Amino acid sequence: MPLDFSTLPDQQHGHANGDRAKTVWFDVGNGPVTPPAQTFTGYLSAGQSVILPSPWFEYAGGTIKATLSAPASADFELRLERGTNSAWLKVAESTSPTSSESVTYPASAGYYRVTVYSYSGAGNYALSMTK
Repeated sequence: MPLDFSTLPDQQHGHANGDRAKTVWFDVGNGPVTPPAQTFTGYLSAGQSVILPSPWFEYAGGTIKATLSAPASADFELRLERGTNSAWLKVAESTSPTSSESVTYPASAGYYRVTVYSYSGAGNYALSMTK
C-alpha cells in the first residue's frame, strides 16, 4: 500500500488542503504500526478524580483505547469525554466493580480527555492510552 503524504505540511505554503500534518507510524517492510502508548501514573484517594492528559488533547480521528490499572482493593472508574463548544460529553465509560477498566472508542476529529475517578478505595493508578 503506498503512503499518503497529502496531509504532510507543505514547507512553502503551509498545510496541504488547510489540514494539520498527520503523523504516520511506519515500519519499512511491515507497513503501518500502532504508535507507542502514552502512560500516565498517579495516586487517588477515595472520591478524587483526575483529568488526563490535563486539560485535554486534540485528535485527528481513529481509535482511542484507554486501559486503567489500580490497586485490587480499589474501584476506579474510567471515562472518555469529547469536548463541544459548551460542554464535555461522555462518549465511552468503564465502571466495572474491579481495579481494571478499559474503553475503546472510534473517535472522530476533535478534543478529548480521560477522567479517572476513585469510586472507592485509594492507591496508585496507571493509565495507558493509544490513539
